[in-house]
Amino acid sequence: MKTKKKNNNNISMKFYLGLISALFFSAIIFSNLPDASAKTLASLIKSKNSNSFSTPQSLTLISKSGIETLKHWFLSQTTDVVTETQIGQWFGPWAIATDNNAIYLGLASNLPAGDAVATVTKIDVDQPLGQKLPLGTVAIVDNSGIIPAYQDYLDDNGIHALDWTDETKSRLIVPGTDPGFTDGWNGGNIYWLDKNTDANHLLKVRCSTGPNTGDCEADTEVFPNIVHFFGSTQIGNRYYLGGSTPSGNTAKPEIWGSTNAGKSWERLYTFPNTTYIRSKQLFALKDPQNTDKYQLYSITQYNNPDSQLANKIFYSNERSATLGTQWSGLNIDPLAAPHTNIAPVTINEETGYYVDYRGSNVVKLMNDNTMAFIPFTGFTVGYKYHQGPEANYYKYNGLTTDNKYLYTIGDNNGVYRYALSQTPGSGTWELIYTFPESPTEKPYLIHYWTEKHGIIIGTLGVDANLYFMNVE
Repeated sequence: MKTKKKNNNNISMKFYLGLISALFFSAIIFSNLPDASAKTLASLIKSKNSNSFSTPQSLTLISKSGIETLKHWFLSQTTDVVTETQIGQWFGPWAIATDNNAIYLGLASNLPAGDAVATVTKIDVDQPLGQKLPLGTVAIVDNSGIIPAYQDYLDDNGIHALDWTDETKSRLIVPGTDPGFTDGWNGGNIYWLDKNTDANHLLKVRCSTGPNTGDCEADTEVFPNIVHFFGSTQIGNRYYLGGSTPSGNTAKPEIWGSTNAGKSWERLYTFPNTTYIRSKQLFALKDPQNTDKYQLYSITQYNNPDSQLANKIFYSNERSATLGTQWSGLNIDPLAAPHTNIAPVTINEETGYYVDYRGSNVVKLMNDNTMAFIPFTGFTVGYKYHQGPEANYYKYNGLTTDNKYLYTIGDNNGVYRYALSQTPGSGTWELIYTFPESPTEKPYLIHYWTEKHGIIIGTLGVDANLYFMNVE
């Protein structure tokens, strides 16, 4: 458990790092310059003076500052508490959600569940995207200004996901990554934004009564004994979370559910043993025998870092019980063991796609629980952050789809797409863009923006940035 005090200078520094990291804006107007650059003409909004989730924030319209990168802006605003050496390779955007005219961005100073400060930022796009770019050209989302954080920082170590909990995209949930600061491991956190009631603030859910920070009063934790909420998925107005209890020999995955888009919660299932310690990803497919019902899938992490190929997929079917209350393990090819960090994607609620543990294939999982392999050729997907037998992979948001193609980022900095019309095993991945090798910026996050018909690519590092690519 990472415990931090809010009243020391080091944490103040990290606090401001997370707050000022909440930076970006756009209403993007593209140019066809040879260097694939593009400029932004929109103004941006900065909210100030909020140490609370619910108090009104003052909004100040700020014009373009002309500062070139996140690092430059960050250092210009934090010269008294932050030095350049404190902005490293894991600084930047870790999670993303989009709607018609906004980007919601999860920014953090470090890895999820590391010693990280995280914040959520909204990028208002108050003009439609301009001239489309040819496929294979990348336009920068100009970050030369400030965008408000809905609150100063999350009470969690890092951020890994932003989810819409309903089909109208009216409520956004941030599953808690790892309670930090004054929040202990007696309970987990989530944060949500309701655009219909208060579009300018995140609300935190931790305690049912009393203060919503620190240790809750006895028996008032909404998510008692939960440490991480790594897995999450949405079905209509239902929303599911895959949690885990504190690490160690007693850690167990748990499944939590909400039938009202996250307003109230129920523990649906606790895995009975410690063979599998975390529900790392969740996704849902329609039941092939009754398309009015669903099957819920949990990608679970095996409790042995040297035997990750034993990662397993469990599934729950709602034909005979409430969805999420009964689970069975799938018998799958060991080579199809799932990558526990990379979030899967689904097509038409009938087919799921996930990256295998080795980062060498996408596995196509049909709702009849049969599988097929789509191998990567000439590249892998996984993003190791250190070497050794227990090496971890931290590409949480490294796969996306527009229902015609899969898109991913290879560990060779290439952006690839795969036509879903191809037969798995015989198709090819098309390289559509390659980022130049750089010690200060590496492509990491990829997200399909449905309303704008393009993909957003986020990079990590001291020159962290956002890019947009039209793919029509």
